[in-house]
Amino acid sequence: IIALTANALAGDKQKCLDAGMTDYLKKPLNRRELMATVEKQLAHAAELLGASVGWDPRACECRPTIGDVDHGGPALASSLVPPYTAAPEPREEAAPPLDFDSLSERFMGDWDFVQVILDKFQQQVGVDLDQLEQSLIEHNAQQTASLAHRIKGSAANVSAIEISRLAAELEAMGRAAELDDASAHLGRIKAECQRLDQFVQRDLSAVAAGFAQTEKS
Repeated sequence: IIALTANALAGDKQKCLDAGMTDYLKKPLNRRELMATVEKQLAHAAELLGASVGWDPRACECRPTIGDVDHGGPALASSLVPPYTAAPEPREEAAPPLDFDSLSERFMGDWDFVQVILDKFQQQVGVDLDQLEQSLIEHNAQQTASLAHRIKGSAANVSAIEISRLAAELEAMGRAAELDDASAHLGRIKAECQRLDQFVQRDLSAVAAGFAQTEKS
């Protein structure tokens, strides 16, 4: 049993092992680390069984997740999020909405799969943001923290670092039940999500082509 947790504090791995886990991985999930961990545990299981197990990581069809998606929830929005006129326009000098190096590393340069994962993230985050807005209307701090936590993790999994950072701050507001500035903070998250949506539509293909060319050379 391999534990998968968003916690990365000192002692978390030992707690998982003490609870009976065989190994430990932390989010955001790295595909190479997952392959290596599974391969190690299969080899160990083969030793215990006294049999050899052939394992080719290239044949693995597993795919890393983008967060705790509720597949039974409402229909996914066709666009990322509704317009949010109160949010400021992103500055031209702002950093790209994605960390391309970590994104390429996490998905092993498979940019077609990156596109699939980003599409799923964009669809689900639209639903999560609508629910977040409703939780703030209801002054539900616990639900606010839970939804912000989900966005934080799924954004980290697609290397949307700024969205993850803003969601972590909103999660902290919810856990502290201090929601006075939460609506404004939600506006900043929406603006960053819109910036990501625009980037994916306009620039992602060129970035992927550049990485592919670099890998060939």
